[in-house]
Amino acid sequence: MQLDRNYRQMCVARVPEDNPVINGPKQAAYGDPECMPLTVPKVGRYEWGRWQVPSTTSKGLWLYAMSQPADSMMFLRREGGYVNTQTKAAGKDIVLFVAYMGTTIPPKQFSVFDSDHKTLMNGE
Repeated sequence: MQLDRNYRQMCVARVPEDNPVINGPKQAAYGDPECMPLTVPKVGRYEWGRWQVPSTTSKGLWLYAMSQPADSMMFLRREGGYVNTQTKAAGKDIVLFVAYMGTTIPPKQFSVFDSDHKTLMNGE
């Protein structure tokens, strides 16, 4: 199948907790990755997609894909309190953020900041 060169996906590969490092063909032993398509954001927006990672052990692990120059994120939990992203990985176009919310309930709101901590976007 021929895919558009701009087609992007966010995928999660399952691994056992006691052996988190897998490479290449070893992934097949744990099953196919789960993927979701990413959508190019509209002008003035930064979000490509978000996903609650399916997990049997880590409740409330969320992935957010944002456009550059996103540098950090903060979330308002529905139960109250704020959570900052714990990790980030940056590519040419997309920055991937990981947030441990501690609950399967989605965040009530979020903010995206640049490296000077200026707000780029607020969202729900």
